[in-house]
Amino acid sequence: MKKTLLLFFVVTITIVLNGQSFTKITAGDVVNTKSASRSANFIDINNDGWDDIFISNGPSSGQNNMLYLNNQDGTFIKVNDDPIVNDNAKSDGATFADADNDGDLDACVVTWYGQKNNFYRGLSNGVFEGVENIISNTGSYSETASWGDMDNDGLIDLYVTNSEGNKRNKLFHNLGDGNFEEINSGPPVNSNLPSRSVDWIDYDNDGDSDLFITNEGNQKNELFENIGNGEFVNKTGLAILDSNKNSAGSSWADIDNDGDFDLFVANYQGQENQLFFNNGDGTFTEVTEQSIVEDVGWAFGSSFADVDNDGDLDLFVCNAFGGIEKNSFYINNGDGSFDKNTTSAPAIQEGWTFGCAWGDYDNDGFMDLLLANCKDDNQENGLYRNEGNNNNWFKLSCEGSQTNRSAIGTVVRIKATINGQPVWQTRRITGQSGYNSQNSLVVHFGLNDAQVIDSLIIDWAGQESQYFENVDINSSCKIKEGGLINCGISSSNDISSETKKFKIFPNPISGDTFTFENPFHSNHNPVDIRIYNIEGKVVYSKKIKTIDNKHTINNLKIPNGLYKVLISQKGEVRIASLIIQ
Repeated sequence: MKKTLLLFFVVTITIVLNGQSFTKITAGDVVNTKSASRSANFIDINNDGWDDIFISNGPSSGQNNMLYLNNQDGTFIKVNDDPIVNDNAKSDGATFADADNDGDLDACVVTWYGQKNNFYRGLSNGVFEGVENIISNTGSYSETASWGDMDNDGLIDLYVTNSEGNKRNKLFHNLGDGNFEEINSGPPVNSNLPSRSVDWIDYDNDGDSDLFITNEGNQKNELFENIGNGEFVNKTGLAILDSNKNSAGSSWADIDNDGDFDLFVANYQGQENQLFFNNGDGTFTEVTEQSIVEDVGWAFGSSFADVDNDGDLDLFVCNAFGGIEKNSFYINNGDGSFDKNTTSAPAIQEGWTFGCAWGDYDNDGFMDLLLANCKDDNQENGLYRNEGNNNNWFKLSCEGSQTNRSAIGTVVRIKATINGQPVWQTRRITGQSGYNSQNSLVVHFGLNDAQVIDSLIIDWAGQESQYFENVDINSSCKIKEGGLINCGISSSNDISSETKKFKIFPNPISGDTFTFENPFHSNHNPVDIRIYNIEGKVVYSKKIKTIDNKHTINNLKIPNGLYKVLISQKGEVRIASLIIQ
């Protein structure tokens, strides 16, 4: 493969953001090629542990996309002769995941202007081949796409939005043999509203992926609840579905660290953006006073990340297609409220930005920012290096085995003591983090002054959970589903945990009693039982002196919801989900 080495000559712009500074990269092909860019993706294409860059381009005349491989020293290599950068298509959104579970990432790059969408199968070392008629053989007006496992079978499925033509969105079920079956019936494909973006999101914390769709044309947005086995119902009556807006994009994240996923909606044509808190019971409350929802503009892409590693998620919003736009940067105050930053390097860029993505491209533990720009179809893209601070961090790369190999849909929760208080944080691995935006698949947590991760729970998408304790900070670690956390061959961070499945029945329960089977070798040693709610708080704790092969817990007296049940005996730990309804 012919490649061109592009060095980044770093020019430091000393702009402080709450003790945080960003360097705008000003040299190199990534930031000096004028293009009509649409999607920004931070993604590790060649499995070397370093995030690479993909940018789609989509003027009406067509334009090649751009792929840059990370050279692990702050430089990138431009890929020139791969099918994914030589289709001269009118590309729009892009999403990456391992669709065939072979260890290499595949890509869907959708198009507008009546062209067919494109599927690229990853071969090895960042090489792709275009595959015809896998996800489309007809022209479309597709805005973006996202991977998600609709039926928890360990195979990643695909949803594609359309805003013109017949406007019918597309859902493709992964057959496991390299092919997809188009789903032609059901709520997710019956609507013909002008749809912009899609998120696979477990909004109700019941263990499967629901679909949230944003619509333009002053239409309501849509939520399709997954009721199991890939079946969906159309939800109504929720605050997130009540507004008629020109919604371009959305981003879901746990912004108040309470264990469930909140929602930001990006609106354009001079409309205010929206922020909704998840109440944890399937309902939402809209935020009506804050700069984050009072700004009037032209918002499209958006992405959450903890940019200052203080233990809460901040938000970047892309603005385009108005006048000369500036983007919006909102810093989380730690209580779910945000202050707007107007002085940082990413916030003062002028032009049009369509998509944005966060990823730690230099592996220093701080999230860097990629912007896909498109003013007059002839603007340079943006790359901003996070200069870091003294706050601690943790990163985890997840590889599924029963779950899809990219671990899309997997939720990772950690508890650490920050500023003297125990704080739980939650992250979800996704195929889209906002409209035309895909953050790195590597899970990142800011830890502020925490000295250790007290607890870490991995809820593999639709599969078992794993639980670990006393995980070291400032570590870039990996885990394969069911295995150990590995932070390097010589690292003391290799954390073991026996978290095999144990059985709870009935499950769900409708009262205050459940029974579990003893998964341990002994009936005579004491067993500790703890039940956590989705905020990570212990709501039930009991020590059992002796245990039979089956043991019943009575008089729980805890509210309906989703819980994690942890039992331990002589250092061995088991974890299971419990639903009370």
